Amino acid sequence: MRSVALSLLSAMVLFMAAGCSEEVNVQDKFTGLWTLENRKMPDGKTIQSPQISGWFEWSVMDQTRGHATFALSSGENNIQFVGAVYTISGNAFTREVYVQIGGGYRSVSEAGYDAKAKTDQGQIDADRAVLTHADGVTLTFEGEKLTVTLGDGTVDTWKKAG
Repeated sequence: MRSVALSLLSAMVLFMAAGCSEEVNVQDKFTGLWTLENRKMPDGKTIQSPQISGWFEWSVMDQTRGHATFALSSGENNIQFVGAVYTISGNAFTREVYVQIGGGYRSVSEAGYDAKAKTDQGQIDADRAVLTHADGVTLTFEGEKLTVTLGDGTVDTWKKAG
């Protein structure tokens, strides 16, 4: 009887670890520091440094949560910043934005800042490493490349640093 109980306990631990490791592996595709290479506007115009610069960082907090930070600058008075915590559950995620400056991550900055917590949701395609937000913003991670497509058709291309 004791060996049956130990076997069941071992199986439960392995099952739970396998479930958690899948979500950590998804985050592994996002983890790291990324620098902005260029931005392609909806009209087809491409801008790059020094007209625009930025960085994105994803850090794993635990098996289901990751911390994401976006920072963009497109001139002396055009700074955008977003700090958020993503919680991943199966093929969905919840994003809690705790601060945004300059209107958050968008194609054109806006004056001001917001430190009120905001929550939104989206879908995750773990196989393709794609995060699709409810507002249409899509993050696609492909090895050393990150492509962010905004709702207005603006496309940012990021490269993994280091």
